[in-house]
Amino acid sequence: MKLYLTLCLLIIGYTGLLAQNKSKALSISVQETNQDTAKSNTKPYVVLFYNNKVYGYSSDSSTNEESSVLQRINPDWIEQINILKGEGSIKKYGAQATNGTMEITLKETVSKKKLKPLLDKFKLLIE
Repeated sequence: MKLYLTLCLLIIGYTGLLAQNKSKALSISVQETNQDTAKSNTKPYVVLFYNNKVYGYSSDSSTNEESSVLQRINPDWIEQINILKGEGSIKKYGAQATNGTMEITLKETVSKKKLKPLLDKFKLLIE
């Protein structure tokens, strides 16, 4: 969980840096160094809020696809990021959120056309 909290802080930090540098690139690198946690799925459930719809994404622990999905999010599209953990995460999103939840609210001004490749990786939860 510490790894993903750090990841979120990096995203927020990159957002600030990119706003200053007016650059559009986001680079995320996730590495598991603890062999015990690398064996189990320690990745949080990722939820996107966009135009009154809710999308969910749960990665397979054997792939690094979650990093790829997160890299598709342009920091300029992000309005807010929330991290849920423990019982609050499970009560809100169920068993897939056992390892916590990263809620990302996207700005409504972002066109759906730009988001399509990203949203195709997610499951529509609430329409």
